[in-house]
Amino acid sequence: MKLLKILVLLTVTVMSFSSQGLDWIIKGEAPDLFIESKSNSKINSPITYTSGGIGLINSYKVSERIELIVYFSGSAGTSYIVDIYNAVIFDHKNQEILGDFPWMYMGNQYEPMSTQPEWDISENEITIRDSQTGMDKSIKLD
Repeated sequence: MKLLKILVLLTVTVMSFSSQGLDWIIKGEAPDLFIESKSNSKINSPITYTSGGIGLINSYKVSERIELIVYFSGSAGTSYIVDIYNAVIFDHKNQEILGDFPWMYMGNQYEPMSTQPEWDISENEITIRDSQTGMDKSIKLD
């Protein structure tokens, strides 16, 4: 859990930096966007688009096997705008994308909201819980 808190802080810190060094690129036109590996175009997957801009933020290799690719998926709200960040899970062992999930919500003035998605990454399973969307997802790693 400490690792994920550190990753969230790193995400906030690097939000304004370029994603040129990443092995990933966002392609397509809103709302039909997908993420693709620069080194292997066969590795790609649709991603979530909320509204407004979209862009890659950073990637984090959380184990030898798992990489999280964090991106800004847009903003939502009317009187209180919330910026939404998602993470794509890439499995290096099987060379496949395991899904696209909520990573972080930022309120006005780029303050993290009190309710955030909860990620638990172990050697055999990844669990994501998000009270904002009602998500409770477990991904078994073979």
